[in-house]
Amino acid sequence: MTYYPSLDYFLAIARHKNITKAAQELHVSQQNLSIYLKRLEQYYQVTLFERKPRLKLTPAGEILLSEAMKIQEIQQNIQQQLEQFTAKKHLTVGCCRARIPYLMGFFHIPDYSSQHPDVEIHIVENNSVSLEQLLLSKQLDFFIGNNSALPPDTEAVPLGTYPYYVAVTETVFRKYFKEGATRLRQQWSQGVDLKEFASLPYIAAPFGHLYNCVAEYEREQGFSFRIAAEHTSPELRMQMCQNGLGFTISEMCQETLKEQGILLFPIQKPSMVLSLACIRRSGEKMLPYVEDLWRLATQNPHPLP
Repeated sequence: MTYYPSLDYFLAIARHKNITKAAQELHVSQQNLSIYLKRLEQYYQVTLFERKPRLKLTPAGEILLSEAMKIQEIQQNIQQQLEQFTAKKHLTVGCCRARIPYLMGFFHIPDYSSQHPDVEIHIVENNSVSLEQLLLSKQLDFFIGNNSALPPDTEAVPLGTYPYYVAVTETVFRKYFKEGATRLRQQWSQGVDLKEFASLPYIAAPFGHLYNCVAEYEREQGFSFRIAAEHTSPELRMQMCQNGLGFTISEMCQETLKEQGILLFPIQKPSMVLSLACIRRSGEKMLPYVEDLWRLATQNPHPLP
């Protein structure tokens, strides 16, 4: 019997064109992913990616990508069709990382599970860009995330908007703004230009909607932030902020953060909001039990902290 290598990791690398970002999405080490890619190229006896100056698919890699996407679609269609013969039904939904703490309110899972006890729900947590890619490759039934620039083959039901805030400890704020700290704290309480924090170390998102907003403003204004650390997790970025590593940007304004000595300034320039929506592939008929969860997610009140 011939055993063929899984192409799921290859598809992730091809989407990101970056080993580090693909490894973060797959929750594997960069070393293991590099070893996987080397073995895959040995298996097919071709070079799939050019490594320098940046990761880029070779013509052979483009062919494998096209065929791998077809294989993935066939596998998913088989699974969907065979589900009617299994005792357990499955659905997979995604949620952007910043909204994971409010997941139960968005998906109303207790209500849904009481109506569909035979459905197994899989939750995927990731940034909106990765969730969109997973949706288009049919690895998700739908997801909750940012809908600022969706491709035409998706449809979205808006859920609400969240302003972005600069988050920084009182100690770090006073260290960098010195004698002007008290005055600036009051002045910026109603809104601040993000550029005012260019001299502070920045705890950044490495990619995604927030990264794109910040990078575009840097190019537009002709400056660059001094990055102290990068991570995809909003919670970890906030923890690093609380430990005085620098400032970060968050769409969550919580009273508990203020009680912990975190100053929160709404960002006035650039205009930044997280537009949250429930997103699915357009023109595709959902299975009835998937449609029921979609309806709960889009037609019920949602937590907007």
